[in-house]
Amino acid sequence: MKNILSEGFNIEIDSLDDKIGRLKVFEENSSCSENDVIPQLNDISAGGNSEWGISGSRNNFVVTLDGEKAAEFAGLEKGHPGWGQYGAEESDNWLKLSQLVDEDSLVYGLGEKTRYMEKSGAVYEMWNRDTNGFYTHNEDPLYSSLPFYLVRVPETGGGGDSFLGIYLHQSERSQFAVKVGENSDRIGLAVKSPSVRLYLFLGGDIKKVIENYTKLTGKPFLPPRWAIGYHHSEYGKPCDQEEAIDLADTFREKGIPCDALYFDIQHMEGNRDFTWDREAFPSPEKLTEKLHEMDFHLVNIVDPGIKEEPGYEVYESGIGKDVYVRDEEGDNFSGSVWPGFCVFPDFLRKEVRDWWAEQNRKLLNQGIDGIWNDMNEPAIFFGRKQISRLASTIEEKTSRGGHLDFEYKHRLMNVREENTKSLCHKNDAGKKVSHEKVHNIYALYEAMATEKSFRREKPEERPFILTRAGFSGIQKYAAKWTGDNSSTWEHMKMSIYMALNLGLSGIPFAGADIGGFHGDVEPELLTRWIQLGSVMPFYRNHSSLDTIKQEPWSFGDRYEGINRKYISLRYKLLPFLYTEFFRTSRTGIPVMRPLFMEFPADKESYTTSDQFMVGNSMLVAPILERNSRKRLLYLPSESGRKISWLDWWTGERLESGYHTLDTSLDVMPIFVREGKGIPYTETVQHAYEFPDTLKLRVNRGEYHNTKARVPVYHDDGKSYGFARGNYFLGEFLIEGDHEKPKLEVNHNGYDPFWDKVEVD
Repeated sequence: MKNILSEGFNIEIDSLDDKIGRLKVFEENSSCSENDVIPQLNDISAGGNSEWGISGSRNNFVVTLDGEKAAEFAGLEKGHPGWGQYGAEESDNWLKLSQLVDEDSLVYGLGEKTRYMEKSGAVYEMWNRDTNGFYTHNEDPLYSSLPFYLVRVPETGGGGDSFLGIYLHQSERSQFAVKVGENSDRIGLAVKSPSVRLYLFLGGDIKKVIENYTKLTGKPFLPPRWAIGYHHSEYGKPCDQEEAIDLADTFREKGIPCDALYFDIQHMEGNRDFTWDREAFPSPEKLTEKLHEMDFHLVNIVDPGIKEEPGYEVYESGIGKDVYVRDEEGDNFSGSVWPGFCVFPDFLRKEVRDWWAEQNRKLLNQGIDGIWNDMNEPAIFFGRKQISRLASTIEEKTSRGGHLDFEYKHRLMNVREENTKSLCHKNDAGKKVSHEKVHNIYALYEAMATEKSFRREKPEERPFILTRAGFSGIQKYAAKWTGDNSSTWEHMKMSIYMALNLGLSGIPFAGADIGGFHGDVEPELLTRWIQLGSVMPFYRNHSSLDTIKQEPWSFGDRYEGINRKYISLRYKLLPFLYTEFFRTSRTGIPVMRPLFMEFPADKESYTTSDQFMVGNSMLVAPILERNSRKRLLYLPSESGRKISWLDWWTGERLESGYHTLDTSLDVMPIFVREGKGIPYTETVQHAYEFPDTLKLRVNRGEYHNTKARVPVYHDDGKSYGFARGNYFLGEFLIEGDHEKPKLEVNHNGYDPFWDKVEVD
């Protein structure tokens, strides 16, 4: 460990691994002890052979690795960040500093932020926040907080571009001012805390940086195979048991593949968690049995708010075990959400997480296959005491003939913000912890508790948990969707770079509500979104109450046929996608990738944000404009060399560079990279239907003189058997035009599903 003392601050750097350093900043007479609130990071303190160093003062200090500059910081001081963002009150005690960067550097990551792919020119706040579906590309903050970013350092001296990753390991509210205005040479960091803990990841290669970041925060979970199929959901539907079975019947009768049906809060009795409306759903066990017979899986919504109602079993159980968050007066905090006034489990405590796992047990024993954690920022409409006090103040003022001035308007508009100041948590030692420290990690602890229920009740089955909110590390437990979006072309475009930056921030299993949640979707928009979703990691169609239907068959035969084609494509590609999910679970490198991740030497790939790669072999160029019949396409070069790209649909080969494509409504351009291939099958109706033929679509180059490699992974798609070696992993090598593909087996602990292999 190396350190400097400067004007009241202690700045330390120590090594965790060859390319991972930990930077701690705190006041000289205090300490920067391990955070006792955030879940523990993985232990990677192997040391390594490299040496980290530090020199300078609080005004400007340099971090070095083996004598070479790794990062430079300036402006360390206490005080309000001064960037004018939501929630940063003047009276708050913040610690801030800036990382100095090249003006030409590019910045990525920071989670699901809406503002374009590259993040320069804006301030981003880390504070989990429920918003509405009418947000624009400038909306911030949103549902989750992922304080990790990547800086691309431009080429110097012919050494090639490199990346530096920085992770702020703090759960408190924080802000990142990324190259804003005159400060285009710096990234400002501000934390509402007396200390700062940063982890630095050097690697040159962006993949290595992300690999090391997820080595520290956790590798993504490997989902069950059904979870990467098509999911269908609608707020308000199905409204009863018969309608749920009819919906499943319609998918199967129309030959549109589907693996999961969702049950939003309409399935509950009065919106109470872990209940069913027994008039509409008289026998959940028979419902799950019937849908399982049809090869469907069921996912139920569970919000953290427990209805405050004597006689409600879950509420009474929690009262008896003292599991709820308190307010500043020591009472159970009461806040309004969908069921009415609710209390909220204090997931910070292990005993509460155990209690929550026991509550989920009821659903799992009824045959529910997945849990959908919504409203877990936590979203609270208003607190009982807060709204009561505000109402009394307003009544008193207006009764004296006064009017509501800006002070009261501000308080009314920010009553949700006031809620969070009223919440008090306890840790396992019984010590009080402010909600300011717990807020951003509340959903992470809830996911841990939910995963525990699966481990207890279905120990041999891989869980599926879907979350709206989250923090770094949630990738170990849950998939992430981008919240309540809108049925607009703008939101479909935003879903691409939101999912890409989630992947760069360690959360690869991500996606948006297909078709949009709020508002009525246009037929063309739904079809284009179903096309886009067919190759994104998480694939769920979800819409709001009182909007028009957006089932794949809602707009007539023409659209239904195209929608069937692309949902079927998803299922043809399951061998490919499942292989990529397995690789992601080992490396942390996302399934869905920006072009520059695969083509770092291609400068155009850094400015192309409306296309993406799936794995390292498939390029997708979705159609994102209404009535568009042409598409400007960019196909990257590889290490300065032009390569060929194989059109998935036509078999035509195009060379690296710009092209203008003619595109009809039924075509979303997809290309296979030279030297690569895609494993696929004929279409199936669900994830556990396996044809006997595995097909390989390969691109051996324009003159068929490039070797093509195609990796394939397979296991039972359900259990943890893969962790015990029960899986197959191999790679097909295709060389000659008429030669059979050669199979190199890396691991042979499970029988492949195919009997024969065909190359096309």
